[in-house]
Amino acid sequence: MNLELRRVHLDSASLIQEILESAPNYTRNTEGVENIPSDGIDSLNAIPEGCKHDQKYFMVVYQGDDDIGVVDLIFGFPDHETAFLGLLLLRESHQGTGLGKETYLAVESLVREKGFRKVRLAVVDSNPVQRFWEKLGFRETGVVRSHEGRNLRSTKRVLEKRL
Repeated sequence: MNLELRRVHLDSASLIQEILESAPNYTRNTEGVENIPSDGIDSLNAIPEGCKHDQKYFMVVYQGDDDIGVVDLIFGFPDHETAFLGLLLLRESHQGTGLGKETYLAVESLVREKGFRKVRLAVVDSNPVQRFWEKLGFRETGVVRSHEGRNLRSTKRVLEKRL
């Protein structure tokens, strides 16, 4: 489907914000609000404790010339053989078209290319996407944590796929 992942930095915060706002159901399902005005810059800056910024690959997903989504990937977290997928989100106008799967396959290819053996992610129970990830080969690890959104409480489950 001619997808490309392009790594971006802080100078792309307004583009990231616009893409995030084009998928309000995600924010509603995970945060309990329609949108978060600082989400673009916050997403670009967020790294897990103990990680360095050079481990983070925040990317815009392009289909031809159109920016259709974002991917947030942390290499070497939580361990040296794992890449953590913090976010894979497409504009709502592009969801349900097979592009989510294609985007993930591009992410998996990048993870393999960098020499990592597993992809890990967390799914918030109030966001109905776990089945999507399970179809791609992810399985629950048994790790379940509480999730505190801005206006919503839920749980999140850690899923993992060995490559």
